[in-house]
Amino acid sequence: MTKDTLPIKPASFSPHVHPGVLVSLPVVRDLSREALNATSPTAALLVDARPPEQYRGEESASDTPRAGPIPGAVNLYWMTTLESKENPHVLPEAELRRLFQSAGIAPGRKVVSYCHSGVQGAYAYFIAKYLGYDAALYDGSFQEWSNAAGTQLATGR
Repeated sequence: MTKDTLPIKPASFSPHVHPGVLVSLPVVRDLSREALNATSPTAALLVDARPPEQYRGEESASDTPRAGPIPGAVNLYWMTTLESKENPHVLPEAELRRLFQSAGIAPGRKVVSYCHSGVQGAYAYFIAKYLGYDAALYDGSFQEWSNAAGTQLATGR
């Protein structure tokens, strides 16, 4: 062992599954339906972390046959939570809170984030948890939704 290395100490790790963290396609179908028909401002909110062009349906990835958002979702592009592309540091907490609120994500609402394939949605999940929201991730994301039979897309964005 050199003077630059630390001794390795044995450790144990016991992972625990948190079933409330991930939501499935049937749950998102219900959330979408509820979001469109809810009169309660505390209903769970779907948060689309994709770029605005994908959210509005102006662009689509090659593996998604349809474009647009899941009905009832709001858009909060994950990169808007950073200082800039060149300076990818997370914005201060107060600015993050303003961003969430300006997207219609009020405190006290459950947040279910998604994106194209789960990566950007996972980041939005992390930020929501950091801000204290009850958050979950739709890991199947838009890729699964747009390929699933019987799923609808919002129009007029």
